[in-house]
Amino acid sequence: MQPHKPRATSRSKPAGDYLKLQPRPRTRHSRTIRSGLDWYPCCTDIHDFVPLPLAYLAPPTPGFDFNPNSLRYVRDVSCNPPDFGDRHPLRITLPKKAGIENELVFAMCTSSRWVTKGRRFNGTLHLPSGEVKAPKPPASNKRGPKRMHLWTEIYNCNASGNPCTQKKSTLTELARQSSGSIKVQCPACFLLKKTLTGKMEFEWYWKHENHNPFSVEDMRNMHMPQVVKSWLNDRILEGLTWRTIQRLLRCPDLFPDEHRTLSVIPKALRVTYANFRNVVRNASKSIQRLDPSIIPSLMKWCQRLTDRGYSVHNDIRPSHKRIQIGLISPWQRQQLLLHGKGVICFDSTHNVCNNIPEWPTVKLMLLTLIIRNPVTSSGVPVA
Repeated sequence: MQPHKPRATSRSKPAGDYLKLQPRPRTRHSRTIRSGLDWYPCCTDIHDFVPLPLAYLAPPTPGFDFNPNSLRYVRDVSCNPPDFGDRHPLRITLPKKAGIENELVFAMCTSSRWVTKGRRFNGTLHLPSGEVKAPKPPASNKRGPKRMHLWTEIYNCNASGNPCTQKKSTLTELARQSSGSIKVQCPACFLLKKTLTGKMEFEWYWKHENHNPFSVEDMRNMHMPQVVKSWLNDRILEGLTWRTIQRLLRCPDLFPDEHRTLSVIPKALRVTYANFRNVVRNASKSIQRLDPSIIPSLMKWCQRLTDRGYSVHNDIRPSHKRIQIGLISPWQRQQLLLHGKGVICFDSTHNVCNNIPEWPTVKLMLLTLIIRNPVTSSGVPVA
């Protein structure tokens, strides 16, 4: 005879004595619900939190006759860096105004030097040069956060990044730069974000590390302010030489006595011949190229010369890797009609350009028509 089996419970558990545990009381934690306005409070004026410009125009001495093109910018080194206490980063919603982001960037760049890599649209990076970099393809099983912004633009401190320690093996010890790198891994930056609803958000990490942007050492080591660089660029575009620009920089009687202190330093002391040389090189590139790409730049140059009265023959075929451009100015056309009845010479210069990125193996040549000048008996290019 088999023993009696206990009946199973409703949950198929063996019958017996069980210890009944009391449920643990749940404590509800009060969570503060914050809206977007709490994280990014609105402001009415951006100058309430933007620091004062480092370089400003000093008033001239009354009755002193000076050159209006002289550099009158000075820098006050007695200012302190901004301090917002526990508000780091500083988050603010900008007022609704057309071009408010450009006004904010201009105000921030007058107080310190910031560098941007471009504006990012939904992961696609638009560089200031016009180049577009597509985002990396995401993984198939990767899920990201919901998109909240239409575009984002990041401005890093000029001293951000790792210091450059690489040295060229071709340079001698005397030719090496002894000033060192300006990169000190500064984490300061600010972000501009445009939401899908049209609001403009500003996020500023204002704490500078490993350097003080308001000190004399920073003025000596860092790049020139944008206002001083613009002044130097304007003088170069006017055709002034370095000797003439030096006369505009050396104005000992330009600043009044109250500005001749240790805390206020003229920005003219920062401008050197190396700055002049770099601006000349960059200005020549910006004038020569109307577009970052070679082919569109040549097309724009042909159109500009045609508008100025030049006779232009344009035959650019990118598919055949062929460029053929001929031009005659109005003065050359006049000289050709007056003195071109005699001997006409043909001159050619080979390999004048072989650095086209689109066609790395193509070499160009320059062909010139020359006639004899009856006054100087020398050659005159007419085409």
